[in-house]
Amino acid sequence: MKGFASLSLIISIVFSFCFCDGIDVTDHTQLALVDRSRATFRNGTVYDLDDITTTMLDAFGAADDFRYMLPELEQHRNYTWYCCREKFRNGWSNPSWNGAVKVVAVSQDGTKEERVVSFGIWARVVTRKDSERHAASFWDPFYSLTLNGPSMSLDDKQPPYDCSDGLGGANATRVKYVESQLSQAQKDLVDPIGRYYELKLLATHPTWDGHGFAAMSVKWGLEMAKHLRVPAIVMSSREGFNLYQSLGFETLKNISIPKLEGPGHLLYHLMKHESF
Repeated sequence: MKGFASLSLIISIVFSFCFCDGIDVTDHTQLALVDRSRATFRNGTVYDLDDITTTMLDAFGAADDFRYMLPELEQHRNYTWYCCREKFRNGWSNPSWNGAVKVVAVSQDGTKEERVVSFGIWARVVTRKDSERHAASFWDPFYSLTLNGPSMSLDDKQPPYDCSDGLGGANATRVKYVESQLSQAQKDLVDPIGRYYELKLLATHPTWDGHGFAAMSVKWGLEMAKHLRVPAIVMSSREGFNLYQSLGFETLKNISIPKLEGPGHLLYHLMKHESF
């Protein structure tokens, strides 16, 4: 199951974690397990970034919009994986970032080792504060595809890829075009709300679809929104629409974006949930 949102981010985790020593950019395979009782719903940590990045790319990799914006994903998969992870890590360590990452982790049979197979990222947004919006964007899928910046490694070793030119598999023109269309809808219909809780990113690894893991993250965020007495907002992809609708989200606007080249449209749904 895939959920997709774009623009601002998140509510409270204490970032006192140490970073891992080095990264393996070659093997990020997720293995399905049959016993759902081994699953744990918890706060994410910086140690989960490898699995979070893998889950995102594998969950979205077959989606029409993701393929449209990353037409050469498979040719540059390790490069894309590494640079996405670096942008996420930079966001996680940003002192002004105020957010919540919820993950579902499963323990491998016969061991204590866990792998994250699903995650949701929520943002507490106050639209009048540009600094909050900027800090939030580090976890934004569009932002991670287009941001230029220096490569950073987790230790003193030379990083395996230079991320200063964005992602190798991304078409920057298409990414900026789609992002601009969604941004306009957000500014027109959501920013006037002033305060809201936004689901920035939701993904379950394809081998774990159908276990209800994505719904755990959404329900948690809805409870937080209720506690904060603000509406919940999501910019849904076509794939995530049915889940959000089943959990009480209502559509503010259906956004059909014509592709720049050739026939076809990309479809998104700007949705709102109010339970307070």
